[in-house]
Amino acid sequence: MGTTRRGPGGSRGEHPLTSPENPLGPSAGLPTPVRTGTPTPPRRLLRGAEQLGHLVGARLLVGITVRNADGSVRSAEQFCGRVLEVGDGVVVVDRGGQPAVLPADPPAYEVARPGRYVLAATGENVLDPDYVTVWDVLAQE
Repeated sequence: MGTTRRGPGGSRGEHPLTSPENPLGPSAGLPTPVRTGTPTPPRRLLRGAEQLGHLVGARLLVGITVRNADGSVRSAEQFCGRVLEVGDGVVVVDRGGQPAVLPADPPAYEVARPGRYVLAATGENVLDPDYVTVWDVLAQE
């Protein structure tokens, strides 16, 4: 899968993570492509891991949308978990007892605005996470 990163959106208070049009909230910023299937992470992700070490132990709110080639949503996922590890070009987040691996692209990780975030699929309320990251992933057919 090819990956692009888009910045998180929302405002102070209850955040619009459950919009039917975009279940992961508004996106902003320029996409940052990440090549997958290579044995070594791109150099920029290795450098990013060095810059993101401060995330270890933080609560990270994650939104991932997988899109088909025509832009339609194939799947969407949201979760909040503690960052377990940062290294080798990746950020590892606890996703309900299972590790989730995300690219270590520093612009993709922003300090979360204070407030209550509502996860679309579960209705779970997440209060004041430390950081937020939103990803759009283009599925390979």
